Amino acid sequence: MVADRAPPASFSQEKTFSTYNAAQGEAYAQIRPDYSPKVYQTILEHHSSTGGELNTLLDVGCGPGTATRTLAPNFTHAIGIDPAEGMITTARNLIPPSQSNIRYEISTCEELGANLMPPIADASVDLITIANAAHWFDMPRFWAAASRVLKPGGNVFSLSYSSTTQS
Repeated sequence: MVADRAPPASFSQEKTFSTYNAAQGEAYAQIRPDYSPKVYQTILEHHSSTGGELNTLLDVGCGPGTATRTLAPNFTHAIGIDPAEGMITTARNLIPPSQSNIRYEISTCEELGANLMPPIADASVDLITIANAAHWFDMPRFWAAASRVLKPGGNVFSLSYSSTTQS
């Protein structure tokens, strides 16, 4: 017989970046490093080589929108979501006029746009990216939401930084 176990502790909602105001979002955007263009190229090549379409990109925990803006030219629609109003305000202010296909919205990684009007539709997303944000996620809830919005054959890429640098 297995001894009774205490229920798992509930996931603690991230309170650092999710409460950023516009000034904090702008300051963060100025110091946040970007990834090498090779990283983005690898994502796109793998996604395309596995039959992934280039209609809708969803960048989760987008912060100031760095990865969203870089990948958006390759997609018909690019959506960046973040729980922090300040990050979304900053991301919206940084959209170049040539990138009218980008939309930034306030939503958590667990909702994945279900709270939006209109919501992100089921089976509508070709590629989900997470750029240095997955450590804040309630992963079981994220994966449940991702399986709802991701098209069959879609891909999820999670990126993070390394303590070493490469060119």
